[in-house]
Amino acid sequence: MSNINSCPFCQEFVKENSNILNESRIIAETNSFILLPTTGGFIENYLLILPKTHLNCFGELTIEQFKELKRIIGWQKKVNKYYFNCNTSMFEHGALHPVNTSGKSIVHAHLHIFPNNRTLMPEINKYGFSIIGIDDIEDLNKICINNETYLYYSDINDKNYVILHTGIPSQFLRKVLADSKGLSNWNWREDPCVENFKNTLEFYKKNEQCYEIYDRKEINNDNFTKRKL
Repeated sequence: MSNINSCPFCQEFVKENSNILNESRIIAETNSFILLPTTGGFIENYLLILPKTHLNCFGELTIEQFKELKRIIGWQKKVNKYYFNCNTSMFEHGALHPVNTSGKSIVHAHLHIFPNNRTLMPEINKYGFSIIGIDDIEDLNKICINNETYLYYSDINDKNYVILHTGIPSQFLRKVLADSKGLSNWNWREDPCVENFKNTLEFYKKNEQCYEIYDRKEINNDNFTKRKL
């Protein structure tokens, strides 16, 4: 884990109570990834998927890591559908270099994933950004070949988009998501939403059976484990 002295996520992986609650918030992990509720999670089950290795963006993942990531995503889609009666959306502010204009507020790759039944595309389109469709999150690897920054968004219908635009403001899609729900507490630095944070951890404590719907049918070495909260 490089940049451990300056990266809050790397620091938390080593000392798990290094967060606003002063306790572990890791709900699950695999060989390559950590899953935890985000600070400023203003809706239920608003989580982050983070690589254990300090990477700048998900476009840097290997093919095997993408396969592992997609199994985690599939699990969360099931959780959101079965327990929250919702589809799932995801986004990532991606940049290949620490000094960037991608709008990422912490320079350690992190994928936002949350229950959502309302497309954000109409609001995103209002800004006139250059938007391209991609087939799969794994295509971020190709995007990084020609672009140093991107904004990835996966909609409720599982369609995937990349916004290629410099100067996207920090927390842009958090604000768009909050606006779509009539909320104003999108800025995690100003409002950490501690109660929602606690409620998400409590959900995973009370609903341990949700871990059983992780896809274990195919042979893999994910070593998916529930963390004791």
